[in-house]
Amino acid sequence: MLDTSGQSLAYVHGRETKADADIVHVLTMDEARRVASNIAKLPTLLGKGGWMADKTKLRFVESKEEDPGGEGLPIVVPTLQLPAKVAPLVSSLNLIAQEAEGIAVLRPVLAFWQLHRIRPRFNVERGKVAAMLQLCCDRLREPVEGASAMDNAWIQAWSTAVGASALLQLQSAFQAASEVLDRKSAYALAVFSLYFAVIAFVVTPFL
Repeated sequence: MLDTSGQSLAYVHGRETKADADIVHVLTMDEARRVASNIAKLPTLLGKGGWMADKTKLRFVESKEEDPGGEGLPIVVPTLQLPAKVAPLVSSLNLIAQEAEGIAVLRPVLAFWQLHRIRPRFNVERGKVAAMLQLCCDRLREPVEGASAMDNAWIQAWSTAVGASALLQLQSAFQAASEVLDRKSAYALAVFSLYFAVIAFVVTPFL
């Protein structure tokens, strides 16, 4: 679900058939559409009380210090920019995973050389991931500010969903890249050991 500015507000997942949904314990597509429809109605439903009752225009900002100013009531949403901040790091990790996945372990010496070239890049990204994960956790702990108590409740839920989504995307990308590198290293070592054993088996009788 997107707002009028294109900002992601929520993700509702589902499966086409009930059988598929039951297997992975998620909603069906019809149920997901109903949930999404109800979420979209929240501003109208909440408009009886808070800032929407007087048609006040909202302006979401990440912090008071970073508020550029402008028209409308500023609402501080600490996780507002987290998806954009983690996106370059996620893309870099996905690229590392793709490169590692393409390494042919049946040529173990070449594979070790290629993995050796990728590892330093991954180690650099590892440090960035640790810092970004800390930022995500810090922002998730910060409260939404600027709206009424009633309005803060659902905006806080949105803020938490945005932050948790960014954090999970980053963790997933990092774990995927780490898993591919470790798996390819293990496979290359196994193939190298097998080649060495075969050579030893063939050569030993002639010694």
